[in-house]
Amino acid sequence: MNHVHELWDHMRLAAQSRSPHPIQFGFVAAYHPASNMATVYLAPDTSVAHGPFPILTPWLGKGWGLQAGLKGGGLDTSGNPLGEPCLVLFPDPELQLGVIVVGHFNDRFRAPGAPAGEIWLIHEKGQTIKLTNDGHARITGTRVELGDSDLSGDHALVRNKEFQALVTAFNAHVHATAASGPPVPPTPVPGQIPVVAPPSATVFAK
Repeated sequence: MNHVHELWDHMRLAAQSRSPHPIQFGFVAAYHPASNMATVYLAPDTSVAHGPFPILTPWLGKGWGLQAGLKGGGLDTSGNPLGEPCLVLFPDPELQLGVIVVGHFNDRFRAPGAPAGEIWLIHEKGQTIKLTNDGHARITGTRVELGDSDLSGDHALVRNKEFQALVTAFNAHVHATAASGPPVPPTPVPGQIPVVAPPSATVFAK
């Protein structure tokens, strides 16, 4: 038996021997994205899901905030909940008005393993946003959408090469003077995309 189910059994027995505690350990049964609420299985009766209860978040405002959609789940053949583990606070002793405070990782819902000082946002499909200790912001995924446009990994590579070629060409350009004579174009670098401007074009740098 894994740690989650052992803890669930202990809380089930404890709840049968005393009145409900204002802090309950539970598992998400169903999630309601429009209201950011969820129903929860609580010990000792897993046949009934309580709620829905609001899910607290430290980042919210009118029309903005951070919302992570839970999946929830039913029961396995042994009656053990399959949804995400969570803590629920109950201001009233009847378990009618509750708020879901926080979830927690365990041996079934394993932590991604972010090192100390880093922030990781990871989807189960593999997309990630990581703020790492080396000062980098790393974004991975098969496609990154920016506003109304989308940018695939291949497109990002090509555009980066185009930008680097433009920077290289700009840094190497020369202006004609009375002493130097006509400008000499820079020597092409293998692998770079050439930037060609008409003879009459003028480039201004700030």
